[in-house]
Amino acid sequence: MIWGLLNNTTFSYKGKHWQVPPDNIRWDHPKTKMLAPDMVENDILKKIGIAPNTLQDPKTIELMVPFTLSPNTMRWAAGEGAMPIVFTPIDHILRSCLDAYHNEALKRDPKIKWGENVGHFRDIVVADTDEEAFAIGEQALGYIWTGWHDHFGFNEALRLPGETGPIPNTYRTMVDRGYAIAGSVDTVARKLEDAIKTYNMDVLVPWIGVGPGPVDKLLRSNELLVEKVLPKIGVKLEQRKPVLRKEMREETWRNRPFETTKIIKHAVRQFLCAGHKKHRWTEIGRELTVLSV
Repeated sequence: MIWGLLNNTTFSYKGKHWQVPPDNIRWDHPKTKMLAPDMVENDILKKIGIAPNTLQDPKTIELMVPFTLSPNTMRWAAGEGAMPIVFTPIDHILRSCLDAYHNEALKRDPKIKWGENVGHFRDIVVADTDEEAFAIGEQALGYIWTGWHDHFGFNEALRLPGETGPIPNTYRTMVDRGYAIAGSVDTVARKLEDAIKTYNMDVLVPWIGVGPGPVDKLLRSNELLVEKVLPKIGVKLEQRKPVLRKEMREETWRNRPFETTKIIKHAVRQFLCAGHKKHRWTEIGRELTVLSV
């Protein structure tokens, strides 16, 4: 369904579990009938679409599957060429996820390396000292996680092998079990470098939960991460340039102002030959003759 919507102006789908649009949705909107007539049949909605559509060429859009720690989901993502974002720092679960993805991904790409094309969620807080970073994180994502997320079972991502019963619902647990990386520049650099090497991390997704945390210190944490920590471990950030849809790469009248001006002047001359009145109008520094009709 996602690919269908990305690749088509209008789209419909009926599968075993999902259908878009549902049956018998009445839709008599006049603009829909005028601009997208294939969406409606006898005032019943037959197709849907994304409005506005993506600027990027759908073939270049990365499909990501967030919040997973299931080997089955990892295998499905590998089969689809999607990037799963793993939600656990626990070694044996993480390795089983990476193994599942890699074994399936090899069928698509025999050269893919273990850990490649998999993202990892982490809470990262950097400050002058380990103690300050912990205090900041405890008020930020530590507050949100322990106050809300635990209620929905998020702490299962932190369960150790053989552990039974409730998991301690504290920010200390998040830090000690490796989900939250909080500390000084040196501490965060050491822990981050170790995680990257151990799991051949291809993508890291920092989860920045503000909550009642100090915004100024969280902003500074981001600056320290980018300006101090990443250079320290040899990571260079690069901004990917998007590949636009074909129709977005083509020139429009906005890119051809002189040609547009010539067309307007030609039309004006044609009307003036017919004896229409005229007045002057200046636009974008050019004096154009337009009609009074």
